[in-house]
Amino acid sequence: MQELEEAIGCFSEDGRKLEGDTCRVWLAAAYHASKNGGMIGQTIKPIADGRGQVIHPTLIAIHQAHEWLSGLQSNHEVGRMVGDLLTRAGRLAAKLPATRRQLHRMAHVVQMPNPHMIIQSFGHALVGVGGKTLSLSDWQTQSVRDLFFFFLTTPRPLTKEQISEILWPEMDEPHKLKLRFKNEIYRLRRAVGQEIVAYEDALYKFNRSLDFEYDVEAFEAFLSRARSTTDPMKQIEYYQTAVDLVHGPFLEDIYADWVMLERERLSQVYLSTLITLGELLYKQAQWERALAVCQRVLDYEITFEAAYTLLMQIYHRMGDRPAIMRTYQTCEEVMRRELGLPPSKETQDLYKRLIL
Repeated sequence: MQELEEAIGCFSEDGRKLEGDTCRVWLAAAYHASKNGGMIGQTIKPIADGRGQVIHPTLIAIHQAHEWLSGLQSNHEVGRMVGDLLTRAGRLAAKLPATRRQLHRMAHVVQMPNPHMIIQSFGHALVGVGGKTLSLSDWQTQSVRDLFFFFLTTPRPLTKEQISEILWPEMDEPHKLKLRFKNEIYRLRRAVGQEIVAYEDALYKFNRSLDFEYDVEAFEAFLSRARSTTDPMKQIEYYQTAVDLVHGPFLEDIYADWVMLERERLSQVYLSTLITLGELLYKQAQWERALAVCQRVLDYEITFEAAYTLLMQIYHRMGDRPAIMRTYQTCEEVMRRELGLPPSKETQDLYKRLIL
């Protein structure tokens, strides 16, 4: 405590209120723990300015010291003030994980430490905690890993009965369902952490107040940023960053009905984004990059006709007539082989215009 008291004096002399207030928070907690109640009031009251304002770094310190400050709420001198500070600190703490995720997506501007949990759902489903990628032995069973992603991707809280009906419809004995649910939740919390699933009013949901980065959220955030700017170069940057997060279909190694709709939705968004990126590159005369983007579309979905039409337009601008003919021929062969249909009338008309 003596060191904290001396630090407050030094910071006060230097006009460094932020550092001094942080010391005051911990000194007040120390006084309370040592039952030195007489010093608490004069220590903590200067934290708030004349209008009762407290800066965010100080509120973070208050949240960190919550365990030791909460008992002060019964103190007749500062209880009301401490209760208000703890409430405000709790509200700020609840917003921090989302703020961190936004800052991680601005890494070229702001350097941030890695989040505690990193989640990959494009391609193979992977979860990293504290810098370590969880293996099947960490999950104990694949169904526990799948339960994690089910909670992550489910937008609303559910009862255990609703969860069981979706995940294990073949089980119809209530006592077996109850036991399986209990065991799966236990293993999930053991693998990832006790706070991973929030429980309130008999409802379960993914705890989004945790410090995590999720590739689907990042993907959609970069798309939003691309759509919100009119600068073509910024659009190219954001779209490129978004598509580079995609390493394969959504949760491609989870074979369950609840995955299918979201997998299809994200696949269509991904392919449409690649075409948009390719068109932007085409307009900027970045031919090689545009060609590579079209090839990426076809590597993912060989029947995506818009990629063939864009390829033909790029080759036309490059003056490569044989490449236009090869591209159309490939398109025609693929469409007939995979879908039993010819290319669309629009594609046929474009081809005729380009080779005239």
